[in-house]
Amino acid sequence: MSSYVENGFRGLRIKVLSYNIHSCFGVDRKYDPERVLRVLNAAAADVIALQEIDSSLDVRDGIDQLRYLAEGTRMHSVMGPTLRKGYGAYGNAFLSRAPFVGVAERDLTYRRFEPRGLLEALIRAGPVPIRLVNTHLGLKAWERRFQLDHLLESVDWGENRPTLVMGDFNEWFPWSRNARKLARRFGPTPRVRTFPSRWPRFPLDRVYAHPRPRRFNLRALDAPEARVASDHLPVLAELEF
Repeated sequence: MSSYVENGFRGLRIKVLSYNIHSCFGVDRKYDPERVLRVLNAAAADVIALQEIDSSLDVRDGIDQLRYLAEGTRMHSVMGPTLRKGYGAYGNAFLSRAPFVGVAERDLTYRRFEPRGLLEALIRAGPVPIRLVNTHLGLKAWERRFQLDHLLESVDWGENRPTLVMGDFNEWFPWSRNARKLARRFGPTPRVRTFPSRWPRFPLDRVYAHPRPRRFNLRALDAPEARVASDHLPVLAELEF
């Protein structure tokens, strides 16, 4: 506890949302970015981590998804593309009420599997920066093992600032080898079922924090619109260090 006092972020409270938006295609097969925007605004989070955001799909008047959602939430935005197209990009993104003071991208692609990446950002919402990490891991266990090893080795876990790791981990079962690896790094962490959105059974979408917060409340947002807007439910974490 003393390290929190010395490092100046004891008492820090933050609300973060992680959401795989499925390119704004809902389970009803409708392309509806406005519906996703309503889900985001209802959460009233300080930070939003988005996966499967596609800035190559026009929303209206040539405005891409990230710009549309950033403007609609009145938040700052950064993109970490895993696929680049001639007229846009697809991948991970952050929205934040506080401005970004640093951004980095890392490639987590395993062999010839689907490109995957890690988006790392710093925001300053108080006396110390907050490190944010957003990722969407692969579908195969050995692919995720490779990606988790790189994630855990590449992030600076120093005690002088809080670090929040969030995203779609595609980890289906809490007893899997990869899930145990995460538990060893972050300690006991709440999990909630987020997939599939209409009948959630699996905790694919997660939030982790370092150092371990004094309070960590986690819940899936399962309002009727959220159950339709994407094939994943968004997961909302409220933390106090």
